Formats: sequence, C-alpha cells, structure tokens
Amino acid sequence: MLKKAMLVGLMVSVPAQAGVFATADNSPKFGGKTVLTTDPCLLKIDANQFGYSKANLDGLQRAFYFTKDGETNEGCWKHEYGSVLLVWPSENIMRRRPIKNFDLTQRGWE
Repeated sequence: MLKKAMLVGLMVSVPAQAGVFATADNSPKFGGKTVLTTDPCLLKIDANQFGYSKANLDGLQRAFYFTKDGETNEGCWKHEYGSVLLVWPSENIMRRRPIKNFDLTQRGWE
C-alpha cells in the first residue's frame, strides 16, 4: 500500500511537459518565441469567428508564445498548405507563418 501511495504521489508531483514540435523567434519588437507542440489543442475555438468551417480546424495542436517581457498566450496550430496556421483565440487572431520561419530540427521535419 505504501508503494502504491508513493507511486501516485510521484505521478502527481512530476510536471507534464508538452512535446516540442518546432519553435520560431518572435518579431524583435516583442522578442521571445512561438512554440508549436505535439499536444492536442484543448481550447474552445469558434470556427465561424475566423471564417472557417469546424472541419477546417480539426486536428489543431497546442501552441503558445512568450515575449521578452514575460507575456504568454495559449493558442493552436496546424500545418496547412506549406505554412503554419496559428490561432490565438483570446486575441481574436488567425494568421499564417511560413514554415521556413520555424526551427523544425527537434522533429526532424523539413
């Protein structure tokens, strides 16, 4: 019983970490990085808000960014038509960035 309790305690105390898929430097004005992860995106996104159908946003994965000033935000991403589609719902922003802007070496995908 003690071993079981210790195992549960260890599992709870070890932080979950997203698998990093790729990173990109943010603009010099903001600094920091945009990080694309291998985790599914769990944010609720209204596809109509961005002029997309729900099917277009299927398969989104978790993204986040941080700036040199310590600002962070959660979003979602997917690879689409040779670019990275980024959605930042809290800022009401959807944009594309060229794949060449991202360091994909963590994934081995180019």
